[in-house]
Amino acid sequence: MAVIPGERTDLVTTGFYARMRHPIYAFSTLLMLSSAVVLPTAPMLVIAAIHILLMALKAKNEERFLLATHGAAYEDYRRRTGAFLPRLRGRGP
Repeated sequence: MAVIPGERTDLVTTGFYARMRHPIYAFSTLLMLSSAVVLPTAPMLVIAAIHILLMALKAKNEERFLLATHGAAYEDYRRRTGAFLPRLRGRGP
């Protein structure tokens, strides 16, 4: 989950990653939303909003890194998958 400039990583597109690009962030967000439903207090709602915003920013940062690192392969992968929700069908050309 760390973005280290200059580091070459493998592009993983199997398992949960076959349908969505950020399953860890998606499940973390789902857990936070569930916590906010169970404990719907003002502080919890603020924490949930901040958490979701940070997950979205982290995902954007990773997307930029992976696009720069993997180029066309990552762009093709982005077209086929959803970011936080599974895409049931890939987009056409």
